[in-house]
Amino acid sequence: MREARIRSKQLAKTAMSGSFFRLLLILVLNAVTAALLREVFGELGRRLWADAVVRIWGLEVNVPYLCAWIAAGMFAAPLELGVAEYLLARIRRRRPSLGAVFLWYADGAKLSVAARYGAWGMVLSAAQLFLLDLPLNVVSQGLNAVLADLTEQINAGAASPAPDYSLMDTGRTWLWIAMAAAFLLLRLLTAAVPYLTADSGSVLGSVAASVKLVGRHLGAYLLFLLSFAGWLLIAWITFGLALLYLIPYAALANAAFLEQLRGPLVPPPGGGRADVPDEPEDPDGPPEAYL
Repeated sequence: MREARIRSKQLAKTAMSGSFFRLLLILVLNAVTAALLREVFGELGRRLWADAVVRIWGLEVNVPYLCAWIAAGMFAAPLELGVAEYLLARIRRRRPSLGAVFLWYADGAKLSVAARYGAWGMVLSAAQLFLLDLPLNVVSQGLNAVLADLTEQINAGAASPAPDYSLMDTGRTWLWIAMAAAFLLLRLLTAAVPYLTADSGSVLGSVAASVKLVGRHLGAYLLFLLSFAGWLLIAWITFGLALLYLIPYAALANAAFLEQLRGPLVPPPGGGRADVPDEPEDPDGPPEAYL
């Protein structure tokens, strides 16, 4: 799979040629839209039903806020699928227009698929909330309590300050860590769902296919993701400036790698995958060389 990693990054660099700023705009717009929708919907739920609070694992949680936060993903689903389709088109050396990203909102058949994909996104959001966010918040609170106690010991001049782990619920900490690991595994196994859904229009079929596809190559996919660790270090050194390049590069490389798991990317004479029919080129310019 080393060749697949190298090939994916080569394809990403080629696909970025001539459309870097457009790709960056689309990806940032997708991320910002999803974040804003969740915050706006969540805050509306919190303000309208401020007293609807329950305690989960010792944390006070506003239920309407959580429900609205999860449901907001339904409205971002068409844009997410549009971005996935756009990335695939670039990998297949096509030149889609910027407006094509938003067609999932306007086309009735695509909007129906996006609604089903949005329901899948709600399931993922709920899983993230209960398997990752809440457990990590609880663990974080416990660690903060241990650190605060240790700081107090040091400030009080204790001869041998030692962390008091009894302030944490250590019996459940490992369970919460295991839950977070289970969610991360779920995200890895379903990483190909948006791309498969954009191609096939079947959400449940795409989920099953993604689990099977990535599951067979999970180790290789992990190594591929870890290969960007150096870029993250560069982004930290450059105070985040390198992210401007890394965001579109990593997104395209990820789409290309998952695409290659489905089969070799050997372009036919017209370009694109051998098993994907060509589409008319967009009038904003001819495709660049495949490699």
